Amino acid sequence: VVGSVFALLSISPTLTAALLGCLPCVFLIGSLMGTELRHISREVQSQNSLLASLTDEVFSHIRTVKSLTMEDFLIDKVNYNVNKSKMLNEKLSFGIGSFQGLSNLTLNGVVLGVLYVGGHLMSRGELDAGHLMSFLATTQTLQRSLTQLSLLYGQVVRGYTALKRIHDVSEVLDNCRQLVFVSKQHLTNISEVQYLSSYSAPSIEFSDVKFVYPNRPETIVLNELSMFLPGGKVIALVGQSGAGKSTVVSLLERFYDPISGEILLNNCKLTNFNVNYLRSKLIGYISQEPQIFNASIRENIRFGRFDATDEEVEEAAKLAYAHEFISNDLPYGYDTPVGQGTGTTAGLSGGQRQRIAIARILLKNAPILLMDEATSALDTESEAKVQNALNNAMKG
Repeated sequence: VVGSVFALLSISPTLTAALLGCLPCVFLIGSLMGTELRHISREVQSQNSLLASLTDEVFSHIRTVKSLTMEDFLIDKVNYNVNKSKMLNEKLSFGIGSFQGLSNLTLNGVVLGVLYVGGHLMSRGELDAGHLMSFLATTQTLQRSLTQLSLLYGQVVRGYTALKRIHDVSEVLDNCRQLVFVSKQHLTNISEVQYLSSYSAPSIEFSDVKFVYPNRPETIVLNELSMFLPGGKVIALVGQSGAGKSTVVSLLERFYDPISGEILLNNCKLTNFNVNYLRSKLIGYISQEPQIFNASIRENIRFGRFDATDEEVEEAAKLAYAHEFISNDLPYGYDTPVGQGTGTTAGLSGGQRQRIAIARILLKNAPILLMDEATSALDTESEAKVQNALNNAMKG
């Protein structure tokens, strides 16, 4: 570019001055468009990061997602974010294309202007045809260089915002909020659907249940298991690691169905219950490592029942012994955003996360409460608080 400018000056200073006089306007328009493109590109990078974080969260929390029947909610949320990402990417592509097209149009206009001014100088005898052709040839070289710079600028815009995003992530912990697409298929097709009162505590019966995991068909996990669990009682399953305690919980929530035998709720076959109804109305599940989603505390609790009011959310938190630390220790109370399910990213201790999970189940108010070593990873003080919350949960 610099060499072309010196060549133009040596051919015709007058034409070069006219040419350079047009460039500030070109650069001004390009600068304004570039500022807008950088802004859009930052939005695109942020939205793409949000969508990736949502997808990762949904699959990493899939057990909790299905247990809370959050599929429809997450499908809508992911679809919204996918459409938003698509719109922003289309907007950025259109902006970069417009910038490059306008650059080419402007540069071609400059060449035509040079031809017009050169013809005028020739008519006055100040420039001959040979010098004009040399000037035009050099101008086209300059034009091609500037066109390549405009193409390079489009790549720089994308690269700059991506680099800035990486820098931001390295500077601070990213508190993104998102969730993902989950397929909402039932495990079995049924013609008859059973319903129970959400306020009754049904009895549970395993009758000669045999089960193997699909990916380990040679290992029998449960072999003709039979047991009766009366409603309204606190019952503990005790056994060594790998004995099948967690498998029993998974079968009750119908993440799997037994290969033989039956599971009954109040003498009704478990396979006759709609999966969504079973998980949303009848069963509440608390795991050893509760999942906290990228959302506010209030939203995390409300995932137990989406139509719950703010008052009901806070009442559930009080019963779970979570209201005090939410109100006093968190900067924005119930509206404080929390992270991706671990103590570090969520900013919560293990006991605090467990109590939020219990508040979520209390809000759900399911008649069957399943707990999978819910306090085994907690210290003594946290375990005592969580145990009090669990006692409230078991009272219904």
